[in-house]
Parts: sequence; C-alpha cells; structure tokens
Amino acid sequence: MYFMDDETYNLPLFHARYAEHEASCDFDGKVIVGSLPGKQTKLVIAWAAIHREELEALWMVMQTDDSFFKIKGLE
Repeated sequence: MYFMDDETYNLPLFHARYAEHEASCDFDGKVIVGSLPGKQTKLVIAWAAIHREELEALWMVMQTDDSFFKIKGLE
C-alpha cells in the first residue's frame, strides 16, 4: 500500500503481484490499474474481504504519520 500514489489519484488501494502481473486494487479487490489472471483476481477479492478492516486501519494510519503495519498475505 502506498499513500502517495500519483498514478491512482490517492485513492485507498493496495498493490498485488503475481508472476509478471501487477495491479492496484481497491479495498473490495477490484483491479483499478494493471491486471492479474482470473484465478488470482478471485484470490485477491477474497483476501481483501478477509482483511478489509486491517486495510482501512492501515490507510488511516498512513494518512496521519509515517508508520505502517504489515497485513498477512496469502500462504
């Protein structure tokens, strides 16, 4: 997650990567910029649903100071 991301107009989003694919996604897991294969897009949507509260909390923290915390990825 990057707070000052000029490419996406400072929207609340996170970045997902799979092999050579990369995407910026909103907190519902919808791809805003870039692309992911279909199966991985479904996994990102599920991950975002599970971690929605953490995503929102991290976004708020990043707007107020330089600190951040990690959100567990898929295993």
